[in-house]
Amino acid sequence: FSCLKDKHLLYLPYYRKKEVDIMKKVRMSNMLLVFIVLFQLALVKLIEIGNIRLTVPMSLLLSQLIILLPFILYCAVSKQNPLKAIRFKKTKPISVFFAFLIALFSYPVVIFLNMVSMLFVENAVADVMPSVLKMGLIPGLVFMALMPAVVEETIFRGMLYNTYSKYRPVAGILLSAVLFGLMHMNF
Repeated sequence: FSCLKDKHLLYLPYYRKKEVDIMKKVRMSNMLLVFIVLFQLALVKLIEIGNIRLTVPMSLLLSQLIILLPFILYCAVSKQNPLKAIRFKKTKPISVFFAFLIALFSYPVVIFLNMVSMLFVENAVADVMPSVLKMGLIPGLVFMALMPAVVEETIFRGMLYNTYSKYRPVAGILLSAVLFGLMHMNF
């Protein structure tokens, strides 16, 4: 009867099942990440071998589909609702206000870090901007700002961060940030 004093031992099967479920989701996220990388490498090689010339809008669209299609496949295979996979929640107005303030006051730091990173990495966006500007303001904003923000946040902050943070919160933050940076090749 001494084990009855330790009430947490009575719930051990429940916690074990929860841990197993989390690890299963982490493995699925790892597979998603590997699939994104392999899918991207295969498509780049296919375009290179086929000597295919893509327009700027097609290139921008393809870059986002390379990330989004494996996520859609992941949700289909795991039979998971995409909004639950990314833990989508309604945003409170105060959160929007604080996000605006953070963006506003962190902008000088972002500009400085961008200047430093340009010492080591070529600015690919500057090469694409003339073609994007020819598309017009609305299509340019959709292809350069809206679509990448939605797709990349869905995968890196939504799917990967939320999955890894259930297992180890700090590791989830660091891993999703590093993977996001590696995907953009700015480190």
